[in-house]
Amino acid sequence: MEARLIAGRDETTDEPSVLEVSDGCLKVDTTGTATDVSDRINRLLGKITNYDVLASGTLGTLNATVELVAAGLGTAGVGITGTWVGVIAIQGSVGDGVWHYLPMVDALTGEARITTTVNGVYQIGIAGFEAVRVLMFAYTSGTATITIEGTSATAGVFLSKSIPTGINNIGKVGSDGISVSQTPTVTVGAYAANDAVGGLLTFAGAARYAGYGGVIRDVIILDDAGQDAELELWLFSQTFTAMADNAPWAPSEVDLRKLVAIISTGDGAWFAAGTPSAARIEVSQRYDCVGTSLFGQLVTRGTPTFAATDDVTVVIGLLQD
Repeated sequence: MEARLIAGRDETTDEPSVLEVSDGCLKVDTTGTATDVSDRINRLLGKITNYDVLASGTLGTLNATVELVAAGLGTAGVGITGTWVGVIAIQGSVGDGVWHYLPMVDALTGEARITTTVNGVYQIGIAGFEAVRVLMFAYTSGTATITIEGTSATAGVFLSKSIPTGINNIGKVGSDGISVSQTPTVTVGAYAANDAVGGLLTFAGAARYAGYGGVIRDVIILDDAGQDAELELWLFSQTFTAMADNAPWAPSEVDLRKLVAIISTGDGAWFAAGTPSAARIEVSQRYDCVGTSLFGQLVTRGTPTFAATDDVTVVIGLLQD
């Protein structure tokens, strides 16, 4: 390609300047020293076509780094090999001199992490950062070999933290339906109206992870003694001071602040099945757990007499977030 020279003056310094375009490279000369800015041209072209940048090096001491100029790039892949003992992290800077830790996604497992102690291939989102670097955050021995390839193309969604335990869907539509069962220990004998039936009920796993919840779809109560008494299931978002079995139901005002729902077998909910009876109540009630469990207690508004300590079973159907 034939070189072209363009002469002129710098508007700021009023000194002569020369622009040379040759073989796709642009050079600017104002002081007699040529500066190759072809990389900047390629970055502009990268807005139209994917543009890759490579960097490599080794980490063999504490705080050693391998850096990649990231302006104009959206994604980077980082390969770590070698025999080493330490902790490696990836950081990004927006040009303010401050380095921020970036989450890296393991290309094999999909797990997001902030640091690693093993070899592997990782992806990071670097859009908006001027530079990124791989840092030997803690060092014991050996040398890690680092290869970084940055691209203007996007590779997907990057998470700021790992997916909580038990979650394996991103962009999921719909809910998971589960049922959780509890059989309280009840008194063999009679109850008075407004007594607690059994002690504290713990519906473990009601939320897929702490602080979340879902919708109570329905409640099934089985009564092996066929007493068909009106029973209420009181549900709470966290544990509370439950009443002793066969004691009057009198929750505190503090505990009532944790109340999620009250589900009753009233209004003809009981159905005979020989001697036993079963009640199913449609609920459709939102709940949120403080942890991952719902807590409850059964209360009778009648006067049932049970024949065995396991005569009552409670099953709650849930649609989890």
